[in-house]
Amino acid sequence: MAITDADNRIQLPPTVVDFDNVVGITGQAHDSYPAGGQQPRWDWMRSVIIGLLSSQSSNDPPTQFRIGTIWYCRSKKSYFVWNGTAWVSLTEAIMVSEDSSGVITNLATLLTNVEQKLLAILPRMTFSGYCTSANKTNIPIPSTVQTALTNIAASLRPTVYINGGLVDPRKCVFNSGCPSEIVLSGGVKLQIGDTFTVVIERFDTFITADVVVS
Repeated sequence: MAITDADNRIQLPPTVVDFDNVVGITGQAHDSYPAGGQQPRWDWMRSVIIGLLSSQSSNDPPTQFRIGTIWYCRSKKSYFVWNGTAWVSLTEAIMVSEDSSGVITNLATLLTNVEQKLLAILPRMTFSGYCTSANKTNIPIPSTVQTALTNIAASLRPTVYINGGLVDPRKCVFNSGCPSEIVLSGGVKLQIGDTFTVVIERFDTFITADVVVS
């Protein structure tokens, strides 16, 4: 019984390729060249043709390749290309642009740059409330805001306004882990009757040192 076309790497063994049992000829697109049951001596060329037509689709890397060879990994359902050192994602070999200095931007680099820029448009969140206890240094984060912060909290920071005045942003941080509250430090505390507003957003530049005006 012929096996399925699970391994389409170019095969160049010293003996005649057994297409019936090694490659498989039943119900496959390459059955007609040459017809099933025939065994031409140009079987190596036939293996090359099938390998090229299928981008050497297989679970294991090809054994016949050069710089620029494209391989379709069946287990990962992805294309890779041999760059002379390793099998890398095909996105690393697709040129998107080239500047006047000859610096090339490939698709992989472009995607990384786009992902970084998308961080700049992360959602901006806010909520407000009031305090009924003395000397509180923790502001609970509503559950809906906690859900929105999932996986993106590391790219955002909270700022707090107490009674309309902005608290030094360096004294307002999320608690560790999945944020559930905002922790005030540096002597900042909420007292009975205080109102507050929290704004959570991305800061592209956050300077922790004092700026001195002299």
